[in-house]
Amino acid sequence: MTLDVNQSINQENGQKLTNIAQEIRPTTLLSGFKITEGIKPLDRFYEMRHYRASMVRWQENGSLLLVARSANLTPTEGYLDISSTGYTHISSKHAINLSANGYAVTGGGEAWSDEEQSVNIYGDGDIHIQSNGKGGVVINAAKDIELISGGTIKLTAAEQVSINTGAQPGGLEGAASALGLSIPGTGSGSLSISTGTYTLSTTDFTEVVTGSKSEENYGEVLQAQKINPTDPTLPTQHLTTTNTVGSLVHKVGGDYILDVSGKMYVKVNNLPPNNVLGPLTTGIGGYGVLGAHETLKYTVMGGRTSEILIGATNPTFSQDYVHIPLGNYFVQVDKAAPGTSGISGGTMTQGDIVWASALAGHIALMGGPSQTNAVLIENLGGSILIDALGVKGMIHMLATVEIAGVAPIIRLN
Repeated sequence: MTLDVNQSINQENGQKLTNIAQEIRPTTLLSGFKITEGIKPLDRFYEMRHYRASMVRWQENGSLLLVARSANLTPTEGYLDISSTGYTHISSKHAINLSANGYAVTGGGEAWSDEEQSVNIYGDGDIHIQSNGKGGVVINAAKDIELISGGTIKLTAAEQVSINTGAQPGGLEGAASALGLSIPGTGSGSLSISTGTYTLSTTDFTEVVTGSKSEENYGEVLQAQKINPTDPTLPTQHLTTTNTVGSLVHKVGGDYILDVSGKMYVKVNNLPPNNVLGPLTTGIGGYGVLGAHETLKYTVMGGRTSEILIGATNPTFSQDYVHIPLGNYFVQVDKAAPGTSGISGGTMTQGDIVWASALAGHIALMGGPSQTNAVLIENLGGSILIDALGVKGMIHMLATVEIAGVAPIIRLN
């Protein structure tokens, strides 16, 4: 809507003349100020201008221009100061743009120096920034963004807080997508957190590392998995799984204690495609060496004690069972110590000792070539029975010196 610039003049004969005013009326004061009133079609304005070009201008469309300008462009000239001892309210029905070019040397000073400043907002009280738009609040800097607080810095979001240090589209995400896998977007920068105490509280926690992961700790590491009060079901929420496509190595400088309240199952599959590059492929084979035919090896520098006690599921007895479908069982002692017994076994209170070759095979008791060696079969409370009951049953005794027997009765049929 434009203003009416028509001027009407009533003549003596009663006729009315209407003309369109096109005038510019400048007035220059002694102080150098210039007041200009313009009356032109579609452009009525009123302007007050300083001799150095600062001005206040009211325009045809209702706009107000306020310009503080200096011909020398120094920071102390062309200065605009809006000051109020009371309440100051700046409101617009449309957008508000705040722009500053800074000092003439801006861009050449050090970061955060006075020469580098463009916009400075200061308040003795609280400063509140709120947006009700769809996009929210955007802070965009060509360089650094620094938040400094004498107290606490809080980030509160109704939905999500995202931190990205330079996303790289494609890469592992594209390769994973081709394989039907999903890997979240990764960044190309770095994120550093330095704090005295770090606390994280969350419902679910997912961590995806597309490269290596390293952790250094100079104190105790404690992991406690507790019952979820909202879903105290077993065993899904109490399951801890470590799944790796490579090798798993534990190096313990002190003691290693493994305490299992339930049962324990260990399975070694020995799949050749999975152990080609593993750390346990340097052996040459043979007894006691992890090589081509060995799958599981224990090395103990000292003594070993195994206790198999009566359990809660079977309170009547306990059992140690070894099953080898095809192969052999071998125990080797190079030299007996601290006594003369190298291998000993027995039932201390009650029970038979049976060595049997159930189908085919021999059973041998043999001593070495030393003249002091002896094979002793002794029963302190009963008989010694030797039977050869097969089709070709025979008991054969051979001695280079003597076969002697002492008994009240000796029967040889």
